[in-house]
Amino acid sequence: MAPGRYILRLRMDGFSGETQLMYTDHATALIPKAAPNGASAVLARKSASAAVIDTLVTEKAGFTTVKTPIESFSQTDIAIVLNASSSLPPVTNYSAMGPYETVTETGTGPDGSYTIIRPKTLGVNGLLHAPITFGPGTGMQVSQLSNLLQRIASHGFVIISRPLTGGPGDAVTRQRLIAGLDWIIAQNAVAGSAYQGKIAVKKAVAMGYSVGATGSIEIGGHEAIATVVAIHGHSAKGETHVPMLLIGGTNDLNGSQSWLAPSYEASQTQTFFSLMTGADHGYIQGTVNGVQGGNETPAIIAWIRYWIYNDQGAKNYFYGDDCVMCKSPWTNPQRKNWK
Repeated sequence: MAPGRYILRLRMDGFSGETQLMYTDHATALIPKAAPNGASAVLARKSASAAVIDTLVTEKAGFTTVKTPIESFSQTDIAIVLNASSSLPPVTNYSAMGPYETVTETGTGPDGSYTIIRPKTLGVNGLLHAPITFGPGTGMQVSQLSNLLQRIASHGFVIISRPLTGGPGDAVTRQRLIAGLDWIIAQNAVAGSAYQGKIAVKKAVAMGYSVGATGSIEIGGHEAIATVVAIHGHSAKGETHVPMLLIGGTNDLNGSQSWLAPSYEASQTQTFFSLMTGADHGYIQGTVNGVQGGNETPAIIAWIRYWIYNDQGAKNYFYGDDCVMCKSPWTNPQRKNWK
């Protein structure tokens, strides 16, 4: 195992837990998180030179600590997974620019027609950057949403996007969103690429505005996608298997119900849907207090920071009866399949 910060996820019988560890050339330090029912788990190594983790220590409130030698990792009653963890700096203001300076690259991607907006320096402190395939509105240039996309990218995301020309449900829209996503993920394994070893290949975001939002829902079944964000989109249905955020406006196209309402009704996954009071279809393109997308932008950033980077500070945007997106200037919040 290479030195670095890792996440340990443990599943054993009915227990599951998660903790973080920092491995150096000399030792492995583990700090368990609180687990359900007061349980926690710690894995210990005899030394840095040990070939395998040798002892499982389980602790549960009210019970004696038990140490069990691990003889095999193929036991059916235990699964141990180590995944590289990121170290995304925390923020308190989701409207502000994030911690990373950004750059924009044009004329790139699978056919040279894509734009990439990303952190200028990739992989700081071992961060693996989640890719976002972003679809703008039909006929729009990516540059028309540059302030919004730069703000999102400054929170550690690598965004790939290109203009779209079709209407809602157009197959070419889906193809272009997927092509961009697959290309940026593939760069993670290309020797000499700026993205080599820097992309979180299983933590992608499908996101879009208007027609692009419709397409983002329709490609939500892609195996790399971990969440979907649809901004002022049209009615859409896909094989989405991940949490989904739907944002509309009370003055958007089809009135207070929004064209996204059927998408909410069709959703079979964990979904949050809320409307911005007074917002029309073009709200996301406008600027409020220097922020393109106004009050919608911090909600988008909070959502993807929570679902992709486990930013617990962002959770109050959509969890709880008093959540940020449950009160003015938001209205008519709805949740389904909520956990």
